[in-house]
Amino acid sequence: MDRLQAGWARIDLAPETPYPLAGIVTGGERLATWVRDPSRVTCVALRQGTRTVALIAMDLLVVDPELHGEVEVIAREMGYAGVFLNASHTHSAMGGTIDRPLVHLFMGRFRPDLRALLLDRLRRVLDAALRDLRPVSDLRAGTAQVPGLTMNRRQARGPTDDRVVAMELRRDGAAPLLIWSTSGHPVVVAMNEATAESADYPGRVSAELEERGVLPVFILGAVGGLNTIFPEYSVPLKDHMDLLAHLIGQGLEQALAGALRMSDPALTWGRRDLGLRRRYPPRAYRGLGSLTRAGISSALGAAFGAAVAPRNATVPLIILGVGPVRLAGIPADFGVGATLHIRAAMTGGDLAVVSSHSNGFVGYVHLPEDYAWSKGVNPEMFHYENAMGWYGRSAGKRIADAVVDLSGTLAAGTPETT
Repeated sequence: MDRLQAGWARIDLAPETPYPLAGIVTGGERLATWVRDPSRVTCVALRQGTRTVALIAMDLLVVDPELHGEVEVIAREMGYAGVFLNASHTHSAMGGTIDRPLVHLFMGRFRPDLRALLLDRLRRVLDAALRDLRPVSDLRAGTAQVPGLTMNRRQARGPTDDRVVAMELRRDGAAPLLIWSTSGHPVVVAMNEATAESADYPGRVSAELEERGVLPVFILGAVGGLNTIFPEYSVPLKDHMDLLAHLIGQGLEQALAGALRMSDPALTWGRRDLGLRRRYPPRAYRGLGSLTRAGISSALGAAFGAAVAPRNATVPLIILGVGPVRLAGIPADFGVGATLHIRAAMTGGDLAVVSSHSNGFVGYVHLPEDYAWSKGVNPEMFHYENAMGWYGRSAGKRIADAVVDLSGTLAAGTPETT
């Protein structure tokens, strides 16, 4: 087997302020007026034999489907066989990049120059990562639990995901790469400094990792129904970020301390495209008052979905494997229950990252049972996320089944790209 090679590159993403920010619906356009910490786009090029694939992490709110397609075309021209494109979902990121009715409510007014800037940065980082390719001499990968790191915002005492994942790739004659992942919405800065550009907690942790001499790449986990700790309480921003960085940093150290080691990791790649049809968003209620609210929320979600989501969507489900680690990309705000279900069922689930906001976007997606009203429901977030379930109650189960099946196919040694 040919030796795995890895290359790393990073480029600052956003233009000079002011520019539209994405992530919060306001009465007017929310503009970035200052930079708390710069948003960036990072690329890891992975090559083994004749196959080269790209893992790209962007400090953006979402990956729109057209963007993933455009980047695939750019990457193929450079010799890449595939692209895994992930957004960190920071709510303090550059907006103005999607030209579609009503999207401006979340993304800000469309600006063609910002779309062109984004594609230019992606082209440049893909090229730079190729030029940084070095043989991988050693892989270390592990997980750790950070109790209390996340909270379920849909349902009191609902499922959470406090796991951190770390994969370090040591390279000949170059700094090691550290691909790391946690779950939970990056909304800390947006809820405290509404006009600041920021990569939120993923950017803070990555900056500290880089100070220690490693080259970081953050890949988002579950965000449907899930926040990091304390966003709903009045905690000073510095204290909040310090706490998150400390907890996550400790978790990553523990994950690597107990890591599995491998000297000759294999590169795995598979893709399966799944068709979804837009449905009336799920609604659930208890009592007359909640019935009215559920109906209004669902109707608004249907109207919004009709404007922003295609009636028939093709959902790319991509698994990128490096040694024992599996990154399963889901193009949605993927629910924590669905995430835990896939991890428990897929081959190699102990070191699997089920990654929201990867390679497209089809709204909020949960398992069918998670759309039902139950004890402890938080009506505000419950109705909001249900209303954004544009492809109906069955979408989560269909996606989960397809990912688990694809994982089994790859584990059996059958390369798949369909």
